[in-house]
Amino acid sequence: MRLSIHADTSVGGHRTVIELEINPMVALNAVSIHSLTLTLQLLNLMFSLNQKLIFTSSIGLYQSPLSLGFHTVFCLF
Repeated sequence: MRLSIHADTSVGGHRTVIELEINPMVALNAVSIHSLTLTLQLLNLMFSLNQKLIFTSSIGLYQSPLSLGFHTVFCLF
């Protein structure tokens, strides 16, 4: 699992990017991935209601040649 928080000034302003990436070679099953998806969607809703969320990348699964992974990005003021 990788969690990074960094500043992004590429769009003419300052924003904080929170990025979460999970590589389930640590034996995540379908239930835990589904729970994580729901948790991130809830965070997305909370940030949206507080009008702090600028952009959220697609929340979902991706397939790489070596493993199945999960990736999402939150960008905040």
